Order: sequence, then structure tokens, then C-alpha cells
Amino acid sequence: MYSLVVLLVLLGLLAVDAVIRRSGAGPVVALGTVTAALLLTHYWSLFLLAGAGAVALARAAANPLERPSTRRALSGVAIGAAAFLPWLPTFRYQSAHTAAPWADPPNAASLARLPLDWSGGDGPAGATLALLLVPLMLLAVFGRRAASGAVSLGHRPTGISALLGLVTGVTLLVALAASAAGNGAVVGRYTAVVVPMVVLLVAFGILTLPSAAGRPVLACVTAIGLVASLTIVRTPHTQAGEIASVLNTRARPGDLLVYCPDQLAPAVEARLKPGSRLGRLTVPRQADPRLVDWVDYTRRLDAMGARGAADAVLTYVKGSDTAAVWFVQGDHYRTHEAVCGPLRTRLVASLGLPITAFAGAGRAFEKATLERFAR
Repeated sequence: MYSLVVLLVLLGLLAVDAVIRRSGAGPVVALGTVTAALLLTHYWSLFLLAGAGAVALARAAANPLERPSTRRALSGVAIGAAAFLPWLPTFRYQSAHTAAPWADPPNAASLARLPLDWSGGDGPAGATLALLLVPLMLLAVFGRRAASGAVSLGHRPTGISALLGLVTGVTLLVALAASAAGNGAVVGRYTAVVVPMVVLLVAFGILTLPSAAGRPVLACVTAIGLVASLTIVRTPHTQAGEIASVLNTRARPGDLLVYCPDQLAPAVEARLKPGSRLGRLTVPRQADPRLVDWVDYTRRLDAMGARGAADAVLTYVKGSDTAAVWFVQGDHYRTHEAVCGPLRTRLVASLGLPITAFAGAGRAFEKATLERFAR
């Protein structure tokens, strides 16, 4: 969905340009179509439309010549927003029952680290690229290149680069405020709604440089970006494959497979052999371990807790003298910091020390361990 959002925002920029440059209903309808597609693809599109709308209204108030094109653009946005109306009941339900319990509360630091997210993360290549992107964006907004080729800073922001920078900044501030108020999250992938404008700002920043410097900087940005991308591509997202391989080889019918947190289950379940007759317990309980249901997630997790999960495990093994308990555990999950450790402690007290079947070794974004409890 995030790649689609990037494409739709780029098409939206072209549609806005067409509304400004051409008369007729075609550009307005095109903008309405893109608006509808954005709203039905990702909720952060609401923040982009709010930010862009606020900037457009402010510019129209300051410059009467822009009012006709602003009215046409807002008409297109209104047409697209109408397509979102049938989805409003679902949106309201999700707002009330599914926030982002897995994320830390958003703050100014959430915005400050976005250049790292756009550049490939905390690795050396990503950090280096982030250090290049920020000054290039600032140069696009505040810099000028004279006919002589000299570059100067501190100018009053004008033109398309200033407009792109303003819409990007206002959109991110609106998103931060709304997410903080609604227990939402500010994470890099959500900012796909502003990434096209960030890329354009970087391009304008490179164009502001003297041509002798612009080409090497462009080559450097591209090369570092490719290195950062290769690092991400080559790092496994999950260790579910190794865990499933152990389970497929060593687990026996009737054994109990426990996931703490439940968020590890879908990737492992997709790799288990069909017909592996294992019992399943997720923390919190999920009707289908292949899916994570985020509705009232925190409430359901608190209701189960470490004690409830341990009682469920012990009830299961009391019904079988041979059943082993396979415990899949992940660290650094904000939702389960006070659950998985205490659950393991209770299992050790009741079932004895476990055997480590997979220690979570190697590279992966989301590491996990697999332990076997057997009486």
C-alpha cells in the first residue's frame, strides 16, 4: 500500500498542476479520482489533504489571483472525499477500537528520525544518506544559485520548492498532533504520503548546486541509497523460517505451540507443514493464529496476562502425559514487555527448565527464540 500511496501522490501533484494550468472539468475530475484512491488506500492521506488544503487556503487568502484555481482544486478534493463517506462507519469503529498499541507514543523525536527512515535506517549507509538529504532539502527551500553559478543561503522561500516544503511540514505536524491525540503512531512507512515531495525537494536541492558539484552529489546520493537498500533487502525480516523448520522436524502431534507475542504466529504458521496436529495458544488469544486481530488488543491482552496464559498451558498439558510445550518468544515487543517474561518464569516453575531449540541467532529485524518444555 505504501508504494501505491507514493504513486498516487505523484499523480495528485500532476493533477493539481493541471487544475492550475488548464480549464475544464477534466483536471478537476482527475484530482477527485486520485483523492478518492488515496483516502481508500491509507488513512494518512487525511493528513496530507488537511495540510495541503490549509496551505492552499492560506495562499488564496493572501493572493486573490490564486482563488479561482484554489476553488477548482478544493472542488476536486471534495468529489474524491465523497467516495470515503461509505467507509466512515468503519473508520470510526477502527478509531475507537484499534489504535497502535505496538508503537511508542509519538513526539517531536518521531519526526526528527524520519530522515533516517527515508534513507534506510540506522545503519552506516542510511545515516550517511540522511545527513545528505536534510541539507539538500534545506538548500532547495532557502538556497539560490545565481547566473554566475554562486550559491547563497538565507533567502525567503518562494516557488515550488517552498510550497512543497510547506505542505510536507504542515502535513507532518498535523499527523503528529492527530496521532498523539488518538493514540496513533508516527512511523516511517506511514509518511509515504510526503515521500514524493521529499524526493522532489532533494532533486531541487541538487539542481541548486553548481553543475560541477550537482552531478557528483547526485551520484553519491544514488550510490549510498543503493547500498542502504541492499542492506535492507538482504536482512531477513523474521526468523520464522528457522523456527518452523525445527517444529516441522521435531514437534509431535498433540504438542502445544505457544506464541508470545501472537504477532509472531502468522509468519511461523505460514511455514508449518500442512496437517501438523499441534495445539495452539497465542497471547492474547486469536481465533486464527494466522491472523492478528488488533480490535481492543490491549484490553484482551491485559485480561489474559501471564497468569491466564500459564493456566491455559498447564490445563492443556494435564490432559496429556506426553505433550511437549513449544514456546516461541520475541523480545522488544512493547505490547508484551510485562507478559512474555513472567509467562516463561511460570512455565519454568511448573514444567522445569526448557531446552533451547532455536536461540534467535543470526541477522533479522525481528528476532525470536524457540524453547521446548517437556516433562
